[in-house]
Amino acid sequence: MPSRNSSAASAVRSADEASYAEPTDTLPILKTKMHMIRRLLISTLLTALAALAVSAAKPSEKTDSLTAADFFANAPLRIFPTIDRTTRLDMLDYYRSGSDKPSKNAFKGNARVLAASPSQITFSTSDVQEVELSLIPHRGDTLLMVITTVSTPAPDSEVRFYTTAWEPVDRGLFIVPQLSEWIAPEGAHRRDDLENLYPITLARAVYDPSTRTLTLQNKLGDFLAPGEGSWADGLLRGELVYRWNGKKMEKVK
Repeated sequence: MPSRNSSAASAVRSADEASYAEPTDTLPILKTKMHMIRRLLISTLLTALAALAVSAAKPSEKTDSLTAADFFANAPLRIFPTIDRTTRLDMLDYYRSGSDKPSKNAFKGNARVLAASPSQITFSTSDVQEVELSLIPHRGDTLLMVITTVSTPAPDSEVRFYTTAWEPVDRGLFIVPQLSEWIAPEGAHRRDDLENLYPITLARAVYDPSTRTLTLQNKLGDFLAPGEGSWADGLLRGELVYRWNGKKMEKVK
């Protein structure tokens, strides 16, 4: 008959054997759980990457559907500070209804839309300032080109570029021509005299989306008093033409 101590020892050994045997029994379960966790992680990663790709594509898709009038209406106030969004929407409503009625800018001056197409809108912000907003293609995306023309003392334009989020773009997309580029071959021998006569350059800029050309019209003569500098007639080019090549404005003549 076994003693009490030997029975207790047997019970302990049986318990130890059972405890050591348990990991062997649960190993397949652990492997299955690890496999499920791995599949879950991969699935989550792929879902996140797909969502990121979709979200990256949405802005360009949305931008592609917007017109020049949409960008005009929703531009930040810092871009067109004298006409707020409500005024711009009124201007568009009047234009679309065929009315010539002006809206009032922040200084009670007249503002109205003058022309509009999907890729371009032209409007006045006052009686002496006109703005042309054009959408231009740029490396698979879109840039906004804003030409602001002030008519006093003579018409003169400023050309600026923005992203579709209205962030300024300064990458040499258009280099403002100097007086030397305006001088015709016939005026080369009087370059110094021309530079003294015209201390500044004045030009009106107009963009044609159908040909992607930016034309600068010489307005230097409008700055002079009647009869002044008549000797310079024909010594300057009447216009300079640039074409958008998908990356920048390139002079064509």
